[in-house]
Amino acid sequence: MKIILDQESRLAVRRGDPPDGDWHATRGDKDQIYSYRFLGGKKGRGHLNTMECSGEKFYVVRLKSKEYVIDSVSFTSHFEQLTHLEKDSCGHEATIHNKNTRAMQAYYHVVVRSADGELIDCDPMISNDPKRG
Repeated sequence: MKIILDQESRLAVRRGDPPDGDWHATRGDKDQIYSYRFLGGKKGRGHLNTMECSGEKFYVVRLKSKEYVIDSVSFTSHFEQLTHLEKDSCGHEATIHNKNTRAMQAYYHVVVRSADGELIDCDPMISNDPKRG
């Protein structure tokens, strides 16, 4: 089956405090301070959205820096709508499947791994917006 991507989100990660308001602070599992920012998606800042029941959707999350790899992708409050399908062989992008059979607002949680093995949490939103009618 050939997957047609509907939206792309790009994830930038860096060591240290956020340089500006578009970046979010987080801590790695070894207590190192990191910053991340998502770009892209229909609403920008990594938010992926579509109209409810407009057909299944496929999204890709791409890392901007080759210094990190995607370790895992998980979801909260997604009502069984979202699935992490795969990572590419280099670990720099992940594909997400959205069944899109009901309205929802969920978060996708991307964990990236630094070259020294530290795990870093990053999490923007996915929504299936209610039909306007």
